Amino acid sequence: MGAIINGTHKRQSNIRQRADKKLMRRDYVCGTAFGIKRKSGKLTGIPSYVVYVEKKDTEANLEKSQFVPKTVIRNGERLSTDVVEMGPLQFHSTSQLSAPHFIRDNLTPGGTLTCFVKIIDEFFALSCAHVIWGQDKDPMSLDPIELYDKKTDLWKSLGNSITGLRDKGLGYAPDFGYLDAGLASITIKSLQKTLHNRAKLRQILSPPEGYAEISEIQNLPVHARSIVSGKLIEAVITGVYFFHSSGFRFDLTIETHDRSPITFPGDSGLLWLDEQERAVAMHVMGERAETNQGSRISFSTFIFRILKRFNALPLC
Repeated sequence: MGAIINGTHKRQSNIRQRADKKLMRRDYVCGTAFGIKRKSGKLTGIPSYVVYVEKKDTEANLEKSQFVPKTVIRNGERLSTDVVEMGPLQFHSTSQLSAPHFIRDNLTPGGTLTCFVKIIDEFFALSCAHVIWGQDKDPMSLDPIELYDKKTDLWKSLGNSITGLRDKGLGYAPDFGYLDAGLASITIKSLQKTLHNRAKLRQILSPPEGYAEISEIQNLPVHARSIVSGKLIEAVITGVYFFHSSGFRFDLTIETHDRSPITFPGDSGLLWLDEQERAVAMHVMGERAETNQGSRISFSTFIFRILKRFNALPLC
């Protein structure tokens, strides 16, 4: 049965990709996702097919062949389109930060500690692979990993990078988008003891099994604590199964209601939670923006998929 379902998802995805290629023949179209329509800049809660463009323009300034159609058919359903502006994709690691929960290889840009995880009876630190992969860009090469300690205002040795995932995904459910995750060992005995004695397991949101279940998470409220801005970010899932013209695919796009900047370089690895405090997704990429101006979109991966590949359990 599983093979039949996966075969159906693959056929649906192939049909979608062929149709999207026609959309992307327009010079300025760079991505698509199953999303939520905006009206006057505000989310309506109405499902739509989001067409991402490098720059929005009026039809008066475009040739007719460049118009985005008002509606499209995807998976047998006619959806209205919604044109949304986005910038080029960029990993959100940085070297310019010293903050609690900031994790890095000591020679390369770092990012956010997603969470600690438990595998059988051992504890590890989880973040994006590109945060801990070191100069050789290999998260399995035992690079020394450091964690910033707010109390002492110093970098402390955490352990070594030990394994990582960098996988473009299948392009269809349930393993749709890009995987970029890595684990680091923990050699700090006091931290190991604390995790063993006090840590609790966090619940995980299960992703949709296919296109039919997308509506269950569209417009889902999520939140995260940014170590870069120091703020609690309140946001919503605005897109599911995002395709980009460069070949990148992501499970989710996440935005604020008013499309204000949401993530910044240094937020790679940030963990999105739902209102029940369940782990939803890991932030991996954003838009490339001007200095000190963050990305309006978080491109994220379902944390369920990452933890399943590592056979790991997330800790609060």
